[in-house]
Amino acid sequence: MLMLNRALLLLLLLGSAGGSLPKLVPNFPDFKLKIRYTYGHQSTTVQTLYLKGARTRTERESASFLPSASTSPVVLINQCDRKQTIAFDPQHKTFTEWPIIEWSNRLKRGPVHHPQPDGPEVSVAMDSVDTGERRQIGPYLARHVKTTVQIEHAKSTGMPASSEEHDGWCIDLPQLGCEDWGDQSRANAAWLTTTSNERVHLSQRGSGRRGFPVDETSQTTARGQTYETRVELIEASSDSLDPQLFDLPPGYVPALRSPLGTDYSQPDTFGNRAAAYWTYFRQRAAQAFRSGSTGRRQSPCPPAPRASL
Repeated sequence: MLMLNRALLLLLLLGSAGGSLPKLVPNFPDFKLKIRYTYGHQSTTVQTLYLKGARTRTERESASFLPSASTSPVVLINQCDRKQTIAFDPQHKTFTEWPIIEWSNRLKRGPVHHPQPDGPEVSVAMDSVDTGERRQIGPYLARHVKTTVQIEHAKSTGMPASSEEHDGWCIDLPQLGCEDWGDQSRANAAWLTTTSNERVHLSQRGSGRRGFPVDETSQTTARGQTYETRVELIEASSDSLDPQLFDLPPGYVPALRSPLGTDYSQPDTFGNRAAAYWTYFRQRAAQAFRSGSTGRRQSPCPPAPRASL
């Protein structure tokens, strides 16, 4: 259910703008956008987005409403002109980077086949209405769009029906990840079917065209409970941005990367890497031991207990 809702969120939030394969090297006007996301009474995230030419910078800081659960922000830069993504931690002065691969190059490796799910069918009905209201947010004209989603699962799954309501303002930012996907409805519906064993039957009504939400209230209702998510615009500015914002600052070192993931709190030194691999193998050995112990306990002929001395 959670996976399905995440996929639906992508389906709802991404705009529709055109066609064919994704294109690199956008040309954004200078723009700064700061937004607060509030998830019920559990957590909040503040995201700051910077756009300039072919580059974007995203700063995100998340925290629950418990002070001890706050996390350090990590900055993400997309350099579409260099076909490169950089992530770095300003607190620990560490970074990682990886290439952005164009879809034309991916297709040269051969077509990607997604097997069709063979599970029961889930019905997703969407209705999106553009109210006709407009407001200027920096260089972008925001639309007021209201969207409802009804989700009905097959009875055999035992999963309850759910509904979503989205009421807010959105703008068109189709090339944030250096890839302009055009019409998102079919692409994301196809991705949705590959992330669940349910076969998705999607029906759409209304002419409302969604996009990047900048001010929105969303409510999800399931099992008689309603959860609310708020998107609040904090700042929007068209002032000129320093090009250095979109480069890795000097003095940063590679972050520690291991089978445990990327740890931005530590540099990638030989000692740190050895310690990370040692922790990884200890965890795997402990998991194998627990699995073996569980198997022995479930054996139909357990060993006889030893006599006490």
